[in-house]
Amino acid sequence: MNQSQLWTQLANANLVSGEKPETDDLDTPWYISVFMGFLGWLAALFLLGFVGFGIFAVIESTVGSFIVGGLMIGAAYLLLLKKQTVFTEYFSLATSLAGQALVLWGLFESSQTESKVLWIAIIILQSALATFMPSAAHRMFSTYFAAFALMALLLLSGAQHIGGSIILLCVVWLWLNEFRYIKQMSKIRSIGYGLVLALISIKGSLIAPNSSGIWWGYSRQPDIWIQPWMGQLLSGFILLYLVWGLLRQSSNSTDQLPTRLVILAYIAAALIAATSFEAPGIIAGVAILLLGFAGSNPVLTGLGSVSLLLYISAYYYQLHNTLLDKS
Repeated sequence: MNQSQLWTQLANANLVSGEKPETDDLDTPWYISVFMGFLGWLAALFLLGFVGFGIFAVIESTVGSFIVGGLMIGAAYLLLLKKQTVFTEYFSLATSLAGQALVLWGLFESSQTESKVLWIAIIILQSALATFMPSAAHRMFSTYFAAFALMALLLLSGAQHIGGSIILLCVVWLWLNEFRYIKQMSKIRSIGYGLVLALISIKGSLIAPNSSGIWWGYSRQPDIWIQPWMGQLLSGFILLYLVWGLLRQSSNSTDQLPTRLVILAYIAAALIAATSFEAPGIIAGVAILLLGFAGSNPVLTGLGSVSLLLYISAYYYQLHNTLLDKS
């Protein structure tokens, strides 16, 4: 039974009203989607292996890398413009990622050094793909890579300490305004998930063993006035901004909230920011959890819960105290 026939039966039973849906496709079961996605990646790998014999001649030429990479990205875009299936979506994603790798290789070869211009070009490329590629999975991947390119750019600028806070601000603003732009909701969610995954990864790298050289203490440029505590302070203000936004949405949808409840919410946010000052990631986990709960989004709620538990456990494990003191 297709969706049109189902709609007719429901209408005859007076359970629905209005026009029939435009599409006749029912949602694909998740296990079929996973299998078709796997086949899409597998087909793309075979295709890349087939053309791999000539890839060495391509990467030896900067212009060739740009041309072939651009053609592969363009082919993925044209394929995504047609009616999408799980197979075509992930086949296009794999093809596009391979094309991006060639373009990035050409950029790296042309710059010869880890320059800021290189990372700016990567940010522009990934942002454009996240904006114009008609695929939710592609937007998420491109947003994820753009966020890490931003961190690399800030690292070279000596401002890596506020990188996580900048991404946290983007996450908070985007999900707070999720329902403001209804026509762009699908795109906003894809980009939002990419930013959330990037934020969790970046904050997770800060709590990993020997991670101080990844973002915080390592820089190829002389340190500027931005210090590590400034990033934590900025994250605390972002948490207060999140609470303000959620309280504003609540007051617009329901009766005016009691003043005492509003004050308690701000105090709780300030206490969380203060107590987690030496524990990177806790504010981000709390923010993701609040956004998921406020938006009734089980994916965000799950990511926030898992990441918050991870950050708290890692902080507890790395405390320079005896087990007796910890207990």
